[in-house]
Amino acid sequence: MIPANLDVTNVVQELENRFLSGLQGVAKEIAEQFPGVKAIVWSSPVGSLTDYQGHDLGIDCLLTAAGPDQPDNVALIIGVRHLTTTPLIDRAGVGWGDPSVRVEAELFPEPMEVTTEALQEIETRLPLLYDALKRAVRRGRPPDET
Repeated sequence: MIPANLDVTNVVQELENRFLSGLQGVAKEIAEQFPGVKAIVWSSPVGSLTDYQGHDLGIDCLLTAAGPDQPDNVALIIGVRHLTTTPLIDRAGVGWGDPSVRVEAELFPEPMEVTTEALQEIETRLPLLYDALKRAVRRGRPPDET
């Protein structure tokens, strides 16, 4: 269970403390290895006008050479929702365009409560997502497209 003193601000701070540095390192690697890719690390609230009340952070990779009918971005996203009630890890995965539609890789099939153990599991398994993101960028298109 997450410590009782971990409120909304602390959940977001915990995510940023655990993951932003690693995300920035991988984004830098991608930018160096793939000159035609703009890799941007971000952290931002989502759903502020809804009951969703969440926060996402991740790496967005824009493929500058993508054709007009091709997806031009793939992203690694770690997201939480319901920050004002019972925070849930909404996603930890890699996807194209709308990442919830064209999934490249994901760590959890269902949302799970934000706990110290869940955050440690993401931390442990995050290299799998880094590898999936790099493979996707290298391929330059979703796996189901030829």
